[in-house]
Amino acid sequence: MPKTNCWEFMQCGREPGGQLVDELGVCPAAVDSRFDGMNQGENGGRSCWAISGTLCHGRVQEKFATKQCDCERCDFYQFVKNSQGNKFLDTRKIRHQYMMGDIEGHMGKNFRKHLHMWRKSSQPISCESKL
Repeated sequence: MPKTNCWEFMQCGREPGGQLVDELGVCPAAVDSRFDGMNQGENGGRSCWAISGTLCHGRVQEKFATKQCDCERCDFYQFVKNSQGNKFLDTRKIRHQYMMGDIEGHMGKNFRKHLHMWRKSSQPISCESKL
């Protein structure tokens, strides 16, 4: 049985053919196949909190780091976390898998840039200070 993806749960209208595609564009979570299968989702549909350019609070978020704390309080994030149980991939695990796959796929192209980005994104972020 297919798992519910973010565009289905949130009804954002940014999936291919969705109602808001003309206004806001297609959501990268709906089409980025590099995230396919993570948390048993289609493309990035169950990893949206780790992807830049998704819709949060009615606006497109450019960087995942700026939305991470909001995402961790999101109903869909909690839904996926609860339904995946001990198989849940949080932001750090998703970014790690993404970066390792990207590095392997490009045979080390831009390795230092990717490694720096991963290390920077892997730093613990305290969401408590944003409450």
